[in-house]
Amino acid sequence: MKIRSVTGVIATVSASLYLVLSAQALHAASIDVLDDNAQTAIKALGGALQAEIKGAMKQAGPVAAIAACNEQAMPITAKTSIEQGMDISRTALRIRNPDNQADSWELEVLQQFQERQAEGEPLMGMVYSAIVEQEGQQVYRMMRAIPTQAVCLNCHGNDLDPEVAQKLTTLYPQDKATGFAVGDLRGAFSVRKVL
Repeated sequence: MKIRSVTGVIATVSASLYLVLSAQALHAASIDVLDDNAQTAIKALGGALQAEIKGAMKQAGPVAAIAACNEQAMPITAKTSIEQGMDISRTALRIRNPDNQADSWELEVLQQFQERQAEGEPLMGMVYSAIVEQEGQQVYRMMRAIPTQAVCLNCHGNDLDPEVAQKLTTLYPQDKATGFAVGDLRGAFSVRKVL
């Protein structure tokens, strides 16, 4: 009798352990797929935004690029989110558009990005993802850092052209997204998907 009950316990424990390990492997595979999908979504949004801004910049300069960003960034973001099946946005510690205000999870990740950069990790390619519980739901979250590049300084740097500064004041009276230098953490793409 004792041998049967010990064998039964071992079988039950083995089955339970197998299920736990299988679930962990499935979870890891799911995260990898979600990470790949999020990177694709970020690339799509980044490409669409860059095309819009570069086109306006080439056609009429930085003032036109600011206007294009003001008018087109949110619709492009909404369209890309629908196309990619994930909520995609951009945020920062110092925002220009109040609609891009970071939530508490995003603020924490942005601060981690700054710490990681201070420890020597390059911003290019810096990513963080997790599955978190929010409002009783499992939610996939990912952020990818946006490093400040030289072209960004036309609208986000210290020495702004007076026409650029005036346009920013007109369109974004609460703008905090200036004073950056090349290599600074400009912000991040943020992806969210309820599972």
